[in-house]
Amino acid sequence: MPTSKNTIQSNLISNLSNLAKGYMPSRIFLTALELDVFGHLGSEALSAHDIAYRMRTDVRATELLLNALVGMKILNKNNGLYSIPDPSRDLLDSNNSNYYGGTLLHSANLWSAWSHLTEVVKNGWPPPRRWTPEMSCDLAISLAGDIEGVVAKMAMVLDCSSIKRLLDLGGGSGSFAIELANLYKSIQAVIYDNDSEALSMAMQKIENLKLIQRVQVRKGDFMIDELGDGYDMISLSFILCLFNLKENTFLLKKVYAALEEGGRVIIRDAFLDDSHTSPVHSAVFAINMLVATLHGRAYAYSEIKDLLEGAGFKDVYKIPIKGLDLAVGRK
Repeated sequence: MPTSKNTIQSNLISNLSNLAKGYMPSRIFLTALELDVFGHLGSEALSAHDIAYRMRTDVRATELLLNALVGMKILNKNNGLYSIPDPSRDLLDSNNSNYYGGTLLHSANLWSAWSHLTEVVKNGWPPPRRWTPEMSCDLAISLAGDIEGVVAKMAMVLDCSSIKRLLDLGGGSGSFAIELANLYKSIQAVIYDNDSEALSMAMQKIENLKLIQRVQVRKGDFMIDELGDGYDMISLSFILCLFNLKENTFLLKKVYAALEEGGRVIIRDAFLDDSHTSPVHSAVFAINMLVATLHGRAYAYSEIKDLLEGAGFKDVYKIPIKGLDLAVGRK
């Protein structure tokens, strides 16, 4: 029996309503992270009054927040005491070495920018933002978590055994360069970024892994300062999405000049298809660039290919790994 138009519309209304209300649980959870509810709880079971005292928050408002977190299955509540379930404590407790909240807090940092989306669509400009050291740290942690596994997957289809000098452009906390240097002992790498907080994190990792002789950090603005030369490979991970076509053309020509003959550029970004509507995560990511940057957006792979070829690169191709958008060009 065919579905009636009323039933289809009823289901659509339900889906749209759920979509519109979906921000509420997200905001509750992000507020809990911002207040460090889970760090204050740790392994203890505490009352709303005690948690509010530790966080210096209003008792009534704190209790409502905690109850919502219980309803969302994020906290437990027994006899009026709140606690973190064992499986998630390591990830949520900010005092734990496995804490994952820094990655999640980057989403909280973006919330304010996303709240201005309607205004941004009207006038085309993102709202002014005050970037703090804490926000830089959260971004660096988020990007570091995002790179996990990328190098191992890339190594399966891209031979890097001949690489001697690597430049990780806009490398932040240096996860890509550090992982690659760990995998290939012949690589000398430079992590190039303008963010002191991220570079400080990179230095800590380098020292912990005893890579100080092979991995260096360099602070600078790659759109203004010199990149150096003699590199066999230059990596740009989520860099092109920050800029418009003209800016990327300028940057990729600098990258081309910094490479040795036969050297390769590796582009990692959120590629769109030629319609610019799919995959959906890339289309949504384009909105993130809209609210967070002056000129950034997501690009179709065909646009990336045109940019690379326009800068002089040849043999441009996309690495065929599902869920991992990588493009390669050779000088």
